Amino acid sequence: GRSGHNGCRVGESILGTRMSQNLSRGSDTLANYNYNFQYNTSGAYSASLQGAVASTQINGSVSFTTITPFTGNDFIGTGEPTAGELHITTSADSSQAWLTAQPDGINVQVDIDSDGDNNIDSTVMTTWAELEGL
Repeated sequence: GRSGHNGCRVGESILGTRMSQNLSRGSDTLANYNYNFQYNTSGAYSASLQGAVASTQINGSVSFTTITPFTGNDFIGTGEPTAGELHITTSADSSQAWLTAQPDGINVQVDIDSDGDNNIDSTVMTTWAELEGL
């Protein structure tokens, strides 16, 4: 029956210390990265990531780390996360942002600290689709 399949989990992890690309527009480097994805046959998943991206286009780096793993279900709604939080910081001006998945699986709240003083300066509600289009 179904109960035998609900316990099946598949996952993937991608770890590394450095991956670079050089293009005519400049160079990009992903450093100290760790991506972990777990999925079961009922569609439930959990994902976390961390690392830093340095680019000549942004004249610095952006670090990201998962505070709470992103979770959701590919078989329900949009398949986007319904829980989880990611913290992003920039080297150029110490600005930071927190992306928090909303329970509807459509929206994501972005809290922004534009001056790096650890106080939220603004909050934006957007959708996963809009973020993915950036």
